[in-house]
Amino acid sequence: MSNGLNLEPVKTNGNGKGSENGNGLLTVGHSVPRVDGPDKVSGMARYAADLNLPGLLHARPVLSLYAHAKIKNINISAALKVPGVIRVVTAKDLPIKSGASESRKRDPLAKDEVFFYGQPVVIVLGETEAAARDGAELVEIEYEPLPSAVDFLKAMEHDAPLVKNKPSSGADAEASMHNASAGGAKEEEKVDLPPNVTNHSHMKRGDVEAGFKEAAVISEHTYRVPGVHQSYIETQAVTAAPDPLGGMVIYTSTQAGFYCRDEVAGALGIPANKVRVVTMTVGGAFGAKFVLIEPLAAALAKLAARPVRLTFYRMEDLLAANPVQAGIVEFKMGARADGTICAIKAKMYLDSGFYPGAGTWAIGMIGMCYRVPNFDMEAFEVLTHKVSVGAYRAPGAPQVTFVTETAVDELAHKLNMDPLEFRLKNCVVEGDKNNSDQTWPRIGLKECLETLGQHPIWKNRHQKGPDEGIGLACGGWGGGLEPASALCRMDSDGNFTLQVGVSDISGVSTSLQMIAAEVLGLTADKVTIVLLDTSAAPYAGGSGGSKTLYTVGAAVQKAAEDAAEQIKKIAATELEAAPQDIELKGGKASVKGLPSRSVDFVKIAKRSMSKTTPVLGNGASAQHNQAPGFAAHLAKVKVDRETGEVKILEYVAAQDVGKAINPREVEGQVHGGVTQGLGWALYEEMIYDDSGTLLSGSLMDYTVLNAPQVPSMETILVEVPSPDGPFGARGVGEPPVIPGGGTLNSAIFNAVGIHMTEMPMTPQRVIKALHDK
Repeated sequence: MSNGLNLEPVKTNGNGKGSENGNGLLTVGHSVPRVDGPDKVSGMARYAADLNLPGLLHARPVLSLYAHAKIKNINISAALKVPGVIRVVTAKDLPIKSGASESRKRDPLAKDEVFFYGQPVVIVLGETEAAARDGAELVEIEYEPLPSAVDFLKAMEHDAPLVKNKPSSGADAEASMHNASAGGAKEEEKVDLPPNVTNHSHMKRGDVEAGFKEAAVISEHTYRVPGVHQSYIETQAVTAAPDPLGGMVIYTSTQAGFYCRDEVAGALGIPANKVRVVTMTVGGAFGAKFVLIEPLAAALAKLAARPVRLTFYRMEDLLAANPVQAGIVEFKMGARADGTICAIKAKMYLDSGFYPGAGTWAIGMIGMCYRVPNFDMEAFEVLTHKVSVGAYRAPGAPQVTFVTETAVDELAHKLNMDPLEFRLKNCVVEGDKNNSDQTWPRIGLKECLETLGQHPIWKNRHQKGPDEGIGLACGGWGGGLEPASALCRMDSDGNFTLQVGVSDISGVSTSLQMIAAEVLGLTADKVTIVLLDTSAAPYAGGSGGSKTLYTVGAAVQKAAEDAAEQIKKIAATELEAAPQDIELKGGKASVKGLPSRSVDFVKIAKRSMSKTTPVLGNGASAQHNQAPGFAAHLAKVKVDRETGEVKILEYVAAQDVGKAINPREVEGQVHGGVTQGLGWALYEEMIYDDSGTLLSGSLMDYTVLNAPQVPSMETILVEVPSPDGPFGARGVGEPPVIPGGGTLNSAIFNAVGIHMTEMPMTPQRVIKALHDK
């Protein structure tokens, strides 16, 4: 497959215009409007909660009021008397097959015990949402409170309350869809773990103690990172309907249609081809919407023999979905007098909630931006009586990057080195070894850092006002891998229909359309993309891990190239030329160098549907090489010493995107990721009391950035092409969320001389750090 690469790095300032990069590309690299834009802005887009199927029942959950308690009795009599209530469902009623191990998907309702505050216990089905809600309020559950393990450090003690007795599963499949194993963390030895510690990862290289003996300076702190919620606009939502022809239809906002199909089929005990998953418009996901409540909705629909809609209210989503784990990192890093990093030692403890899934593999991303000859890093996953966790954009990376970049900043200060020069001296480049002793491919980390070094904010960093600071940080993501396929069909009017099975969570449909159009020598409007359901779609993996364009895009490119070859063969016959002498451009096939000898696509289409075989391009990809993405951020802040408020004055994000297929959309991805990273750094935190009750259980208490708080932002797209990506593209979704915490911490230090060791860096914590200075 030829991906039309120019291997020279290119930078484009965030102007939405892209860069020709000397390739003369017709479509790729030019900004075009999103194909789903008009429907979304006009309100015509349809989400999973918008469907009103005939006979639809509404499901409302009744949630636990305890973090850990025995269920002594459930009284449903009053609920059943509510007009419109059809049925009250408990765990014993659900037609779900037991799995080899426990998981949220197979155990959606609590049985004899509840294990976290907000765990669903009962579902009320009503003819209307109001009836179901009224019925849910009348369900009476008698509990016997039991000892709970809420603090994850205390839960590691051998005499802590036991969280669960059975093995669990479900985390590995979704982790692999993010390519969470990219860090390469492995269990290297048997360790005597406490009962509530379910996973342990350990990575070593060199001699860490000898490395620290070489260190002229050391940074050593304990860092705390919060549990956060993905805060998508559309909460978890699904509509399940029995298929009159047998099986089940699932209308959902999943990130992974085929994975959802398989999970629902397994839960119901039916063949996968008896489940049809229709991926609706996704109103935000960010890693949280692979599969969660779909098996429950399907089981309810099967039980009632009617369509069922289950949609979480915002408070239910905060309580019972799958937020991100909190963690503590004990971290030590050393550098020699010449500024080279010589050693890292780290222990990371992750709060996984009731089921595993916190991802101890994240230790593989500690220090990933730098050459580190000696390290000893461990991670422990701890079960607690809290809701189980899931993924959030670049799972694990923002936390460990906050830790690493803060230490790097401190080492540079102790050595009296410029923090940018320190990073450039140590940053990984092509040919270096990553933490798994694999060789880094072509990457653009150094180019991103050098780009910031030329920015006026950095060049004029010494010209700042009182309590203003300028800081920077960098971060990266290994990039995901998963097989994918696509079909590209020529229609009778000479235009094309592109068929894929991907979930579009980021505007990727437009970019896929552009890739096909570029191969066929057309503008993007000549290609229509169709996102098919799982009964008809070519296979695609989950949308996550910055791999969708890299994997599905490669399949689309191959499908379009296959269609192009078929067109060339038909045209060669018409024009009495060899197929290799035919070129496609502007809806015509012509002989190279002789544009007058041409045949238009309409005529080729008619011929293919009458005298030759129809033009149907088939493409499949199984990428074996990752395309890591890196970003470097620069911030100017002002710290109020009286209130502790950190105000972001200016922000710059430079990111290696390989090749920006649709520059405006890539910039949108960067803007969104940066905004989320800043929210994580300054505001967002899930707070529990000692009993396990969530105190930040609404948007009144859980703070996310609002529009006025988002700073003025400049994006710089650095294009260091990936050899295997379509037209050199690499994934862009994960990297922009990663450096935010480290960037602001660097700027805070430059402003007032303190490095924070806990996120979010709230005014209260900033004031305390200033007082403790």
